[in-house]
Amino acid sequence: MKNYFEAELKDKRLSCPCGCGAKISDDTLKKLNMARECFGKPIYIEQGATCLDYSVNKVGRKPTSTHIDNGIGALGIDINSKTFKTKEDFYNLLSCFVQNGFSGVGIGSYWIGKGSDRRFHIDTKRGVGGDFRTWTYGV
Repeated sequence: MKNYFEAELKDKRLSCPCGCGAKISDDTLKKLNMARECFGKPIYIEQGATCLDYSVNKVGRKPTSTHIDNGIGALGIDINSKTFKTKEDFYNLLSCFVQNGFSGVGIGSYWIGKGSDRRFHIDTKRGVGGDFRTWTYGV
């Protein structure tokens, strides 16, 4: 399968911006490429992997964030809203992510018609008992 995300790996959108070497997991990258193939359009990455220090102290995330490389690579990716030209694009890509093994989805209020927050996070972390996890931002 084609790796659609070579540029994002090189310019640190999928690896930690501090240069520490934290990276996205191979399994998450494989699933991201499969979702891109399914979607048929570019997917723009806002941020992928970070180290604990960068994630907590520079970004303000919790120490349990799926963006943090846990030794096998990070599981979380934030998708840039320029990926979506329409809400139909958003829902089509969401479907592609779910079909290709992403189990955590955080969506901004804009996508459900309740505000202006356009954030979109996906990850491959399973919840308790292997459950699918969802949440919203800005609602």
